[in-house]
Amino acid sequence: MAFYSLPFEPSGAAGKAFRKTDAEESVRQHLRLMLQTMPGKFRFAPLFGSWLNKHHYRLPDKRKGEKKLENELKECLLTNLRLLLRKYEPRLDLQDIEVKVKLTKPEELEQGQRGGRITFDVNVLGVINGRDSFQHLESIYLK
Repeated sequence: MAFYSLPFEPSGAAGKAFRKTDAEESVRQHLRLMLQTMPGKFRFAPLFGSWLNKHHYRLPDKRKGEKKLENELKECLLTNLRLLLRKYEPRLDLQDIEVKVKLTKPEELEQGQRGGRITFDVNVLGVINGRDSFQHLESIYLK
């Protein structure tokens, strides 16, 4: 079965067909859209969107200790992703989500780069439509 490809663009003049893709790539594109969307952006689906976008330009309080902060960020993203995938991606039978969080120290930043940096490595495992195995790896960087 073919699905419409994201971003949703007509492939030329009026009357021409939209690009289509397979189920696996469609789920990947939908997952990326969820991660890039600010919560509340869609009026009729206020929960659609990633928790990451609320904290994009500010670092959480580091006084808690780095390991505790990494664990807190990891749990927030895991909870958010599970909710998003269960609610908005019925084609994917979610088996596991793995998240790794890495805080980059100011002295490790490249010259000229200001502020802190957080890296999230996300690995989503599941089954699409009850038959095809699915794995999606993505790294997300917050400044």
